[in-house]
Amino acid sequence: NWFFWTWKIGESLETGKVRAPFWSYKLGLEHGWSPTDPREASGKCAQIGVPIAPFTGTLQSWQAGGDGAGGNVVGLDAYPWPPAAIGGFADASTLPRYTPTGPIITMPVKTYTATAQGSTSTINVGDGWTNDADTTLMAVPAAGCDYPNQWDALTAAVPTC
Repeated sequence: NWFFWTWKIGESLETGKVRAPFWSYKLGLEHGWSPTDPREASGKCAQIGVPIAPFTGTLQSWQAGGDGAGGNVVGLDAYPWPPAAIGGFADASTLPRYTPTGPIITMPVKTYTATAQGSTSTINVGDGWTNDADTTLMAVPAAGCDYPNQWDALTAAVPTC
């Protein structure tokens, strides 16, 4: 079981408030409905009285990444990746990029023990990475590139690398 949170949902230009508050982990931390440690989220809905209705059906192949999933989206060819231009910048190939060379980052997992018939053993809950076959490295800044502040780069000069 897992739940996806977005770190921060921006405020509406019309109301000045977050229009999807339960998608905003930051807002949930500020108002107390999100756990400070996401690893402690298990059982939170039941604790606050939200009825649980787990999915018990069967996913079709295309819904789980199998036959028919992605790749055949009509019109997708009109959006090449990486794009040749971004916004008003005509030559996107000269912009700083991230490179898939960083280590996989995982959260440390808790250690659990079980005692049965006078014997105590440690329960293996994994290493924090759910799919051992997924060995794609993380996107990190490329060596030698000078990146602008990603939170305040509207007026930054375009760096070269």
